[in-house]
This record gives sequence, structure tokens and C-alpha cells, in this order.
Amino acid sequence: MTGRSAVVGLDIATLTDLPRLCSAARLGPYLAACNGDRAGALRLYAWNIEMTAAFWGPIAVLEIAVRNTMHDALRAGRNDDWWNDEAVHLMPRERRAVDGATDTLARRGVARPTADQVVAATSFGFWVGLTDAGVPRHPTLSYETVLWQPRLRTAFPHLGTLRRKGLHRLLDDVRRFRNRLAHHEPIHAARWDASVTTSPGSRES
Repeated sequence: MTGRSAVVGLDIATLTDLPRLCSAARLGPYLAACNGDRAGALRLYAWNIEMTAAFWGPIAVLEIAVRNTMHDALRAGRNDDWWNDEAVHLMPRERRAVDGATDTLARRGVARPTADQVVAATSFGFWVGLTDAGVPRHPTLSYETVLWQPRLRTAFPHLGTLRRKGLHRLLDDVRRFRNRLAHHEPIHAARWDASVTTSPGSRES
């Protein structure tokens, strides 16, 4: 058996150096889930990798769609770099995110990035943060009244009865789950019937 067929037929449990390379701490949860069965833990680890890979495509599409539709809503009637508009006031967290994106581009040699380049360089967390409350009842930093009501709700025309707070909670769940995937964390114990970010007996903050 050679080439691709050899890879497809490979049993990860036969890779004797894998436990050492992955570290005992990383394999610990898999061993616990398999009652100490080393071969079973390695196979579960491989399955977890496959599940992680399967989620990346849908999450990538969601992330791009969310940021693009929100960007369109926020730039309507303004310059494309709406975050520099004097009428737009962002929380320090979101302002740092924009500044961080432009700094990253500058380090890559993009001294004067376009708005599209900045949008592409921002994190998913930045856009999720814009659906948060900001500072409630604040004249310029209440995201509910200065971002959501006049603009961002038009970016999500099919919410039905779901309000901004509920949307934020859902998007933040996706963000946290995305981060778990990016850090190669175990997702095999997630409660798929309830929330992809909820493991039995725990919920990330």
C-alpha cells in the first residue's frame, strides 16, 4: 500500500511517537474520555482533528458574510472607512481592534491601506463586539442606539423576533467556538443538540 491509499488506511494509534509530540497534558482529556485506553484516545484525537477541519469552512463563510454585511450597513452614506467618521464613536476595545488591524497592515508594508484591506484584517471579535451593548444610555457609546437601531439591524433582515442582545449572544458563541478550534482544543464532548460551545457541565465565559 503506497501513496494516498497508505495515508487513508493509517491507524493513528500505531504512531508511537505521537503521544510524546502532543504532550501528556494535551492528550489527557482524550485518555480520560476513553478510560485510559491509549489507542482509543489517539483515535479520538484524530477524530477531533477531523471535526475541527469540518467546521472551518462554514465558520469562514459566516465570518466573511457577517463582517461584509455589517461593513456595508455602517458605511452607507459615509466614506468607506466609516470608523474614521467624526460621528462614529467606538468603545476602546473596538478602537484598539481597528488600530491593531492598520498596524498589522503597516508591518506588512501596506502604509495606506484601503478600507477593504482594513476590514479583511480585523478579527471576528471586532464585529461581534459591535453587536454588544456598548455603554447603555450613553449619548455616543450606546451601541444599541447609535449603531444597532439606525444601521446594523438592517444588516440582519431575517432575525424575526430575535433582538440585538440575542444576536450578540449567538455570534459570541460562534466566536468562542472558533477560538477553541484555532487553539486545537477538544470539541468531541460538545453538546451538539444545545450549543456547539457548551461542554457537559461547563460553559466558557
